[in-house]
This record gives sequence, C-alpha cells and structure tokens, in this order.
Amino acid sequence: MGVDGSAPHEEPTIEILSGTLEEDLEWKVTCRWQGADRSAPEGNLSTHLDVRRNGKRLLSSGFEGPPLYPDSPVNEWRGTSGDLPYFVMVRTHPSINQVVAVTGRGTEVELALTAVVPEFELRFACAALPNGEDPGVLLVAREGEEPTVIRTPPPPHR
Repeated sequence: MGVDGSAPHEEPTIEILSGTLEEDLEWKVTCRWQGADRSAPEGNLSTHLDVRRNGKRLLSSGFEGPPLYPDSPVNEWRGTSGDLPYFVMVRTHPSINQVVAVTGRGTEVELALTAVVPEFELRFACAALPNGEDPGVLLVAREGEEPTVIRTPPPPHR
C-alpha cells in the first residue's frame, strides 16, 4: 500500500510472444516496466519466460535491467531447467531485423522477431534450441548489413 493508503502504481504486464514446442509444452514471453521512471536511461525492464506442460510450470525465469545496454543492440537471456531444451530470449533495437542463435555444435536457429512493440520501443524474439544443444553465440544484423557475432558467456553446465 502507498503512504496515503492507495495501492502503489504497477505497470501492466504485456504478453509479447507465445508458442508450442510439443503438443503439451507451451511457452510465453511477457514484459513490463519495473519501477516508476521508465524514461530513465537505466530504466528497469523485466522480460520473463514461462514454460508449462499440461498447465504445470516447468520454467519461470528471465532478466531485468536497461532495455538495451549502450554498447549492444541486443539484450539476451538463455536458460533451461530439467529435461527442457535451452531457450534463447532477446530484446533488440528496432533496427535489428535478424537474430540467429548458433549452438555449441554449430546449428543455426533463426529467431522470429516481433514487430516493434510500441510500449517498449523494442523488438523481441524467443526460441527453443534443438534438444541436447547448448547456446553458443548470437548473430545479429540490421537491414542491408552482414550479421555480427555477439559474444556471450558459456552456458552453465547441465
């Protein structure tokens, strides 16, 4: 409750993407601003992945922080749980038109980008990697440019 007894202002959570991997395995990406001043350069944007099988939550994770860091057109998260495949989730500058996750084995998985989401002025994408494959690097490109490798830390061992 606020000081005056009112509920504190909460920014709405917006569903950005959703998909199905198998008949009974569904995922959803949501996003919302955390805190009151979303216009601050260090604004805190929460992007969240929820994975369920037959309605039972198997994975609930994501990342918070500035929408994008000054030195990168992409902010990304990758993770897994139990016997699930790795997921790669990104938010990008509006000028990015291609994101490819390259696994440690060299398999390329193109992530389907959303249109620019007006509430966040960003594009988003999420994909599951092939079973048994760990994430490696991301390739990103703007219209008319060659893809650039964004080096990312190695994933934790299963």
